[in-house]
Amino acid sequence: MVASLAITAVLLAVLSQFLFSAAGLWGKNDRAYRGQHQFKLIYQTVYSDLSAAYVGGYLPAAALAGEPTGLRFWKETPSGLEQVSYRFDPSQAKVFRSSGFWGGSAPETELFREIVAWQWEYYQPSTRNWLPEWRPGIGSGLPALIRLSVRTKTRNLGNMIIPLQASEATQDGDS
Repeated sequence: MVASLAITAVLLAVLSQFLFSAAGLWGKNDRAYRGQHQFKLIYQTVYSDLSAAYVGGYLPAAALAGEPTGLRFWKETPSGLEQVSYRFDPSQAKVFRSSGFWGGSAPETELFREIVAWQWEYYQPSTRNWLPEWRPGIGSGLPALIRLSVRTKTRNLGNMIIPLQASEATQDGDS
């Protein structure tokens, strides 16, 4: 009887260790999936907006103006030109997006939360440099690439590099 209880205790100890390891692995995979899902959601949202960036004539403001924590540009929509802006607020660990037509007030909505670092960079082909700011004058072109670096409270999501339309990126003489 004592021997069977000892064997049962050993088997339960081995089984509990196996279950504990499996639960830890499941949690690790779940966190990795959530990070990949968040990265994909951020990339798809930003890419969708930037793929429709507009730099044609008759804009009431610069085609694209950017700084490390914010970006503002014109986007072509079926309803007309819309100004889109992204703003990172480090004190709230949130990213906000607003969009609206010229002359109206664009409501700002919370886009992502638990973001601790959100940094834009702009590639200028003529100098082959990544710039922390993009401040062209009215009517000048877009950068060839935009890089977004994102880090959340739990992990570094990495860099997203988004190409802009080549014909419009080279409008200011860059190749």
